[in-house]
Amino acid sequence: MRVHRISARVSSVNLVCCHPRPFRVTTDPDGSAGSVDLVERDFTAQEPGELFVGDITYIPTWQGWLFLATVIDVYTREVVGYSMRSHMKTSLIIEAVDMAVRNNRVTHDAIFHSDRGSQYTSVDFVACLNRHNMRGSMGRTGVCWDNVMAESFFATLKKELVHRTSYATRTPPVSWRYVTSPNTSNCSTTGVVFTLNLGALPP
Repeated sequence: MRVHRISARVSSVNLVCCHPRPFRVTTDPDGSAGSVDLVERDFTAQEPGELFVGDITYIPTWQGWLFLATVIDVYTREVVGYSMRSHMKTSLIIEAVDMAVRNNRVTHDAIFHSDRGSQYTSVDFVACLNRHNMRGSMGRTGVCWDNVMAESFFATLKKELVHRTSYATRTPPVSWRYVTSPNTSNCSTTGVVFTLNLGALPP
């Protein structure tokens, strides 16, 4: 059967072809953009406000994806800034960093470490770090261990909360806090307190 006959038959029964969405790369593949790795997997700090890590994840809701960006203070192991939106544009991570700066003391030349996502390599985000007198640091492309603290938090969040709940809406949470022991030498969590009011439904 020829292509035009297939197309005509599909149209005659009111069917529409469903094509997959094109794959889009959201990281810098060759490491040419963005900052160098100033952390080198050493997730320790001498005082609060000295070293931060950040990342983006997504939460499924009945209204579509809800994107969550976080900023974690490496010394206290607390999420000190976050943003939740229906998109993952650069403004999402800028809002998270701005919140962290408003809520906490940030030392001069503090380091913000992330992966090489296109949001973190953007001109607007570099300007955000410069505005707050912060230095950017990035791990290698596709190497999760280079940002393992941020990755570990999201893994725990999804395992203990997100994957156990169905969310009806993208309504932002009322409050949330991430807490681990300040003396923890590795990146595993010792406790998580996280409240999401997103029209949660029973699993």
